[in-house]
Amino acid sequence: MLKFVRRTKVGTFVSNYPVSYLGELLEWFVGKFLGDVLHLEVMMGVKMSSLDNGGDVDLLSRIGTKLIAIECKESPPNNVPVSEMQAILFRKTKIKPDIFIFLIDTTLSVKRNILDNLMWIIRSKYRKMHQGVYEFDNKLFVVSAKRSLLRNLEVAIREGINGLWCY
Repeated sequence: MLKFVRRTKVGTFVSNYPVSYLGELLEWFVGKFLGDVLHLEVMMGVKMSSLDNGGDVDLLSRIGTKLIAIECKESPPNNVPVSEMQAILFRKTKIKPDIFIFLIDTTLSVKRNILDNLMWIIRSKYRKMHQGVYEFDNKLFVVSAKRSLLRNLEVAIREGINGLWCY
């Protein structure tokens, strides 16, 4: 198991990695939540040969036979260019998950840059499900840290699996 932080003798926590590893730390944190709290199977940093343009899938998880893919971003919404969102959506089309979550660790508004750009790219509107949780067609969710990143992630997963089960 990776040790991202260590406890000092006085009880404080210190990072074992430089600041440039914040993306991996966020992925680890979200993966730990999925596994420890929601009791889901989780894989991190999954490389796939079908991803011609490179890159990886930050987190893959599943509920029964339903696949969940999560892309994590720790940068402010204005620092996520359209080209990066297009690459993320390309990975979504290659993986074909039942639920795809674009998770952004920010309390800043995601409307202007993230939501509006996604609407332009996929030609689809979104609906606000909860503060910090937005859903596009085809079980594509955008989750931000408004109020609570982990609570919002849980809302997106619960809403995403709603309607996927056939009895």
